[in-house]
Parts: sequence; structure tokens; C-alpha cells
Amino acid sequence: MMQVPKFNPGYFPSQADMNRRQLSFYKKIESSLDKGKYIDVDGNIGYVFVFLYKLLERWNEDGFDYLCEYLIYLSEIYKHEEKLSDYCLRWASDCLLGLEKYEEYLDKTEPKEITVTRTHDSNLRLNIQKRLNLSANPIDLLLMVGGRKTQFITSNQALYRDCIIDVFNEYSEENMEWFSLFEKWLPKREWLPSLNYFSSHSLFNGSTLQFEIEAF
Repeated sequence: MMQVPKFNPGYFPSQADMNRRQLSFYKKIESSLDKGKYIDVDGNIGYVFVFLYKLLERWNEDGFDYLCEYLIYLSEIYKHEEKLSDYCLRWASDCLLGLEKYEEYLDKTEPKEITVTRTHDSNLRLNIQKRLNLSANPIDLLLMVGGRKTQFITSNQALYRDCIIDVFNEYSEENMEWFSLFEKWLPKREWLPSLNYFSSHSLFNGSTLQFEIEAF
């Protein structure tokens, strides 16, 4: 097994952070991944992030379709490196936004955890749902403000999800659709989630390349 030089430089690693031995190993990583071949980094995921940043910078040359497929592939071969795999999937989803495949984006980013607060992600998803004339997803509504987290809920997330969907849908059926409710409430209640029905969105957050593209 090839010995991996330790490389944990912190946020936004680059080749400039590497010594001669680390740089030599990185060149092997770059050569292998360019050919689609897995190479073990023994937990030193900074090496792969350096490769990913350079990959993202070629988005305009390689195209969003290729980049999306390749990022999904990397997320699978590095599935055991959870942080790395998660970023690959997030950036692959961003490629769907770049391709204006909004329905597919909603499908791929359907919230799995329901005991967290994901204001940014769910706000984006709700904006897309609104612009596509879809009903508001109850789980996104919940995650905009954060749900309760008790031992029972954590242990019974599937049941909790079903209850949330039933309750939120029942409320909208008895009153009015959620987006209409927001438009009615927002001028009076500033604490409610802000649905700005976006005209642009940011891609590749968390990378050295981050930019906005026009939406819809």
C-alpha cells in the first residue's frame, strides 16, 4: 500500500500549501483521477479537494453534464469519506441548476434529515417549487424554521415525517395553499421565512469557485 503523506491544511487547500513530498503524491492523485481511477488518500481528503477545485474551474470547458456525472462518480468511489462525498453530491446538484433541470434538482435534493435547520437549502427549493407552480413541500417548510429534536423524534423519523406531511397538508387544505399564506402573512410577520422567488442563484458554495447564474 502506498504511504500517503499527511495533508490537512484547513479550508480551501491548494498546491501552494504542499511541500515537495505532498506535491509529488498529489500529482499521482491528479493523474489517477483524470483517468477515472480511484486512489486511496487515507483520510487526507484535502488532496482530492485541490483536484476538485481545479475541476470546477473547468466547468465552462467540460460542461455541466460531464461535471455532474463525474462528481457523482467521485462521491461514490469516496463514499467512505463522508465530507468529501457530500460536497461532491452538493456540487453535482448545482450542475442541475446550471442545466436548468429544476424538477430533477428537486428530486435529487429531497431532504433526508428532518431534525435539522437547513434554511438556505430549503429556501432555494421552495423558490423553485413556487416558480414551477408546485405545492410547497411540507418538509422544506419545516426545515426553514427548524423542527423539534427529541429522542423519540430522532428514533422515529419516518413516522415524524409522515405526521408533518399530513398536518401541513391538512392545514393548507382547510385554509389556503402555503405560498398564498406566506404572501398574506409576510408583510405583517417579518419572522416568517423569506421567499424572494429568486432571479439568480449561487453555484459551488464551499469551493474556491463560487458564482451566480441567472435563474428562470
